[in-house]
Amino acid sequence: MKEVEVKCPLCGHEEIIEIHDMIEVHQDGALKNSVNSFEIFKYSCNSCQQSIPLVYPVTYHDIEKKLMIHFDPEISLDNPELIDVFEDRIEKTYDQLEGYTKRFVRDPDSLREKILIRDVQLDDRLIEILKAYYIYKVTEENPKIDLKQILFNHKEGVNSFVFISENTPMFATEISDIIMDRLETLYRQRILEVSHEDFMLVDLEWAYRVIDQKH
Repeated sequence: MKEVEVKCPLCGHEEIIEIHDMIEVHQDGALKNSVNSFEIFKYSCNSCQQSIPLVYPVTYHDIEKKLMIHFDPEISLDNPELIDVFEDRIEKTYDQLEGYTKRFVRDPDSLREKILIRDVQLDDRLIEILKAYYIYKVTEENPKIDLKQILFNHKEGVNSFVFISENTPMFATEISDIIMDRLETLYRQRILEVSHEDFMLVDLEWAYRVIDQKH
């Protein structure tokens, strides 16, 4: 935990609050629910009592699943200094991260998504490639769709993608196991070639680079 000074955008009240800079799931399992509900990115103003969004960098650590995810909106491959500072801090804090999946994400939705993907024992690298495939299929069927976001979902044993568009209602498409197996076979070697043990930013941009380099 660390203290930060905040100013309520509704009433202007300034106060000091505590936020989580590290989420250790094995120490407090309830924090995982707070991440999934985004409650961790809110605080209650002591003056007007309103719930205020507050997005800040945080690291999620699950020892059991050997998963570490660092969320920071400023993280970018074009900002190596920020990455170096973070990785240096992690190296000084943890000495047993061998075999971990280590990821960077830049928004709360992606943080929650990476956690869910690991919970259902799937590979987030393959999921991002699948996203690219399904975006192609959806836009081919509806060229006028203005996609804003695509998110992985898992409910009652079914894997799907949720599509959020600027000009159509939100909809979901079930992920075909056959398509997943085909793409896994097609890109397995390339995925291994571009992966490493350090923190990786595995997103749609990463997937498109893998696909472009494969063909």
